Amino acid sequence: ARLRDLDDPGALEFSVGGGDWPFRGVLVRWQGRVYAYANVCPHQRHPLNLTPRGFFTPDRDALICSSHGARFAPDTGLCIY
Repeated sequence: ARLRDLDDPGALEFSVGGGDWPFRGVLVRWQGRVYAYANVCPHQRHPLNLTPRGFFTPDRDALICSSHGARFAPDTGLCIY
Protein backbone atom coordinates (compact mmCIF):
# COMPACT_ATOMS: atom_id res chain seq x y z
CA ALA A 1 0.00 0.00 0.00
CA ARG A 2 1.14 3.53 -0.69
CA LEU A 3 0.08 6.52 1.38
CA ARG A 4 -0.49 8.59 -1.73
CA ASP A 5 -3.24 6.10 -2.65
CA LEU A 6 -5.26 6.98 0.48
CA ASP A 7 -8.04 9.54 0.44
CA ASP A 8 -8.94 11.46 3.61
CA PRO A 9 -11.02 9.80 4.90
CA GLY A 10 -9.95 6.57 3.26
CA ALA A 11 -8.73 3.06 3.89
CA LEU A 12 -6.72 0.48 2.00
CA GLU A 13 -5.95 -3.14 2.82
CA PHE A 14 -2.41 -4.53 2.84
CA SER A 15 -0.71 -7.81 3.67
CA VAL A 16 2.70 -8.76 5.03
CA GLY A 17 4.26 -12.16 4.56
CA GLY A 18 3.36 -15.05 2.34
CA GLY A 19 2.09 -18.54 2.58
CA ASP A 20 -1.33 -19.56 3.76
CA TRP A 21 -1.59 -17.04 6.60
CA PRO A 22 -0.09 -13.61 5.78
CA PHE A 23 -0.82 -10.75 8.16
CA ARG A 24 -3.74 -8.73 6.76
CA GLY A 25 -3.94 -5.09 7.75
CA VAL A 26 -5.69 -1.86 6.89
CA LEU A 27 -4.21 1.62 6.55
CA VAL A 28 -6.67 4.36 7.50
CA ARG A 29 -6.32 8.07 6.78
CA TRP A 30 -8.57 10.11 9.03
CA GLN A 31 -8.44 13.87 9.61
CA GLY A 32 -4.88 14.16 8.28
CA ARG A 33 -3.43 11.26 10.28
CA VAL A 34 -2.65 7.69 9.24
CA TYR A 35 -3.45 4.65 11.37
CA ALA A 36 -2.76 0.94 10.83
CA TYR A 37 -4.91 -1.87 12.21
CA ALA A 38 -5.21 -5.61 11.83
CA ASN A 39 -7.90 -6.27 9.24
CA VAL A 40 -9.96 -8.60 11.38
CA CYS A 41 -13.34 -8.19 13.01
CA PRO A 42 -12.93 -8.89 16.74
CA HIS A 43 -16.45 -10.35 16.83
CA GLN A 44 -16.45 -12.58 13.73
CA ARG A 45 -12.67 -13.16 13.26
CA HIS A 46 -12.70 -12.48 9.51
CA PRO A 47 -11.66 -9.45 7.41
CA LEU A 48 -13.72 -6.28 7.80
CA ASN A 49 -13.98 -5.59 4.10
CA LEU A 50 -15.46 -7.34 1.09
CA THR A 51 -13.68 -5.08 -1.43
CA PRO A 52 -10.14 -3.59 -1.28
CA ARG A 53 -11.46 -0.19 -0.15
CA GLY A 54 -14.72 -1.26 1.50
CA PHE A 55 -13.95 -0.20 5.06
CA PHE A 56 -16.03 2.94 5.66
CA THR A 57 -19.71 3.48 6.30
CA PRO A 58 -21.55 5.27 3.45
CA ASP A 59 -21.27 8.61 5.29
CA ARG A 60 -17.54 7.90 5.87
CA ASP A 61 -17.62 8.64 9.60
CA ALA A 62 -16.73 5.13 10.85
CA LEU A 63 -15.09 1.88 9.79
CA ILE A 64 -17.57 -0.97 9.34
CA CYS A 65 -17.55 -4.76 9.34
CA SER A 66 -19.07 -5.61 5.96
CA SER A 67 -20.61 -8.84 7.18
CA HIS A 68 -22.44 -7.85 10.36
CA GLY A 69 -22.35 -4.04 10.58
CA ALA A 70 -20.23 -3.38 13.67
CA ARG A 71 -18.74 0.12 13.54
CA PHE A 72 -15.31 1.23 14.69
CA ALA A 73 -13.80 4.66 15.37
CA PRO A 74 -11.26 5.44 12.59
CA ASP A 75 -8.82 7.12 14.99
CA THR A 76 -8.77 4.45 17.71
CA GLY A 77 -10.13 1.24 16.19
CA LEU A 78 -12.50 0.86 19.13
CA CYS A 79 -15.96 -0.61 18.53
CA ILE A 80 -18.55 2.16 18.79
CA TYR A 81 -21.65 0.24 17.62
